[in-house]
Amino acid sequence: MPETLSNQPRKIQLSEGVVLGIIPVVVYALGFSYESGYLSYYGIPSELIAIDAPAMIRAAVFGAIYAFVALLWLSLAVDSSVGESYSEKSIGIIMLYLGFFPVLYLLSKGSDYLSIVMMLSFGIIFLVVLLRKLEDKLPWLQRASVKTHALLAEAFQSEDEKQEIPSLFGWLQKAAALFLLTMIPFVLAFTAGKHSAEDDSVLDVFERERIGELAVIRIYGDKVIAIPFHREKQEFRKQYVVFEIGTLSSVVFTNEHIGPLKEVETVAKPK
Repeated sequence: MPETLSNQPRKIQLSEGVVLGIIPVVVYALGFSYESGYLSYYGIPSELIAIDAPAMIRAAVFGAIYAFVALLWLSLAVDSSVGESYSEKSIGIIMLYLGFFPVLYLLSKGSDYLSIVMMLSFGIIFLVVLLRKLEDKLPWLQRASVKTHALLAEAFQSEDEKQEIPSLFGWLQKAAALFLLTMIPFVLAFTAGKHSAEDDSVLDVFERERIGELAVIRIYGDKVIAIPFHREKQEFRKQYVVFEIGTLSSVVFTNEHIGPLKEVETVAKPK
């Protein structure tokens, strides 16, 4: 019995303490990525981001939604590629090799595409179930599914047909896949933050002497980050002002619809 156990591959196990320690780090990293993307739209450096637990959790939730939708598509693709029917395997291969990066591109374009990718994922689930039942009843569909799967499996090596050949290239493939899966949530959180800034139309506004009207972009602790803007044109330049919140005690803030604000297009000066 001990010999049998010794031949089994060891699995990496994390203690509850390690898991509980990793969770806040991941949440903060997702929140930081989201906030960095938000500030980048206005040209504000990420060094101004302060550790604010409630703000980081809210930002992490927004960023995690994008990561969840992307990983939902990926898990559905992998599960389908090793499914029972040939039509299911074909759909999985198409989703994995031809659909994954277009989905990432759509998600990086903003929240408008979240519902589209979600509906597409659930639609594919319904299609897989339907084709699985029809394939058993329709011989011509089964033959077509077999031919389609054979063609796709030849072009894209499917998961159930891979042979484990240890090599440096195989190790690099696994390392690249792990790096990609690790980076996807944070890249999507960054793009989600940036597109959130592009779509923001209601901001807190106040006035300051010698500066004019300012829009509050973020408040971190006792630090207020604001940008000057042009109300009529709904434009801004990549400039920002940082105030201590105590210096604004007598300032009146109004919540107004002033956007979405667009960056002023800089015109090159003639030589």
